[in-house]
Amino acid sequence: MYEFYAEYLGSLLFYSAVAFSGNPLYVIAALAFAIAAVGKMSFAHFNPGISVWAYLSGKMSTSMFMVYLAAQVSAAATVWVVGTLV
Repeated sequence: MYEFYAEYLGSLLFYSAVAFSGNPLYVIAALAFAIAAVGKMSFAHFNPGISVWAYLSGKMSTSMFMVYLAAQVSAAATVWVVGTLV
């Protein structure tokens, strides 16, 4: 369960930097901070494309892939909702 929360928070930070700043330096800094903060609890994918690759190459089980995908989609939906409210 910690993987879900770690992936959610890291993805939330990364997607927020992309959506709200647009500055590449902020995005890189947010990604570096997210990896440093939660990288030991999760694999720090923060991108569904990376999770799909890991799953298709056999580096991730189906159940873990679903957890990561749910966390990433939930984070993206949260950023979208916050973006529409702001």
